[in-house]
Amino acid sequence: MLLPTPPSSPLDLLLRQLTEEQQRMVLAFARFLMHENERHAAEGGEAGEEAQPPPVEADVAPRPEGELPVHTLKRMKRGYPMLSGDKLLGRAAELMMRHHVAGDDRQEVVEKIEALFAAEYDRWRNGPE
Repeated sequence: MLLPTPPSSPLDLLLRQLTEEQQRMVLAFARFLMHENERHAAEGGEAGEEAQPPPVEADVAPRPEGELPVHTLKRMKRGYPMLSGDKLLGRAAELMMRHHVAGDDRQEVVEKIEALFAAEYDRWRNGPE
C-alpha cells in the first residue's frame, strides 16, 4: 500500500480498493490541498500590510489537450482567484474523486469542474438572486 493509514480506518478501507496508480493520484490531490492551505495562510501577508482585493474579471487560461482533473482544478483556482471556500473546493474534489475512484470519464469531469467554477463565478458576480 502506497499510503500508510491506521488499519481499518475509513481512508484505509477506501485506499485498499484503489490501484497503486489511483493511490498516487489521491496522494497528489492531498498534496495539492496542503499547498492550498499553505497558500491561503500565506495570503494573510505581513502585519500592517494592506491586502489587495481580488480581481473582478476572471482570467481563465485555455484548457490544454488531455488535461487531468487535478490540473483543471489548479487552472480554475488561478483563473478565478476571487472565488474561495471549502464548499466549492469540496464539490470539485468530489468530481475528481469520482473520476479516480468510480472511473467517470476524464473529459466529462474536466468539463464539470470548469462549469462548476463558471457557475460560481456568475453567482459571485451577479450577487444573490
